[in-house]
Amino acid sequence: ERRVDAFVARMLGDFTLIGGRVEVGEDGGARLAVPGLAAPIEGRAAAGLAVGAVASALIRPEAIRAAAGGVGSGGVGAGGIEAGVIERVYLGEIVALRLRLDGGHEVWSRRFAGEVPAGDRIAIGWDAGAVSILPPAEAA
Repeated sequence: ERRVDAFVARMLGDFTLIGGRVEVGEDGGARLAVPGLAAPIEGRAAAGLAVGAVASALIRPEAIRAAAGGVGSGGVGAGGIEAGVIERVYLGEIVALRLRLDGGHEVWSRRFAGEVPAGDRIAIGWDAGAVSILPPAEAA
């Protein structure tokens, strides 16, 4: 599923938008430089995004994986970002985590309870193919 822009995405489900600027765009993908994050976010690019353009990474909660032991522990995929656990919401066999990334960005992750590590700091990641890099609503 491909979103057209951030405005359309807001109407169509649960997700996190993280803003930044497009660093590289090629072969249907893009890298988004995000203030406060050490590494760019990679994902599928919306049509017409140019290098240097303002854009947002759309990441769904179910796409975010978590691993105990920090970024070097492996098992989180692309992203490889440390996050602080702000809140845990138990929804039966599912746990929703509200996480704070460096730079103050907040994301939600939803995983089966057995996939969620204990602790106040965890590593998170995602598959780049599960991330959409979208233009802001006013650019569409």
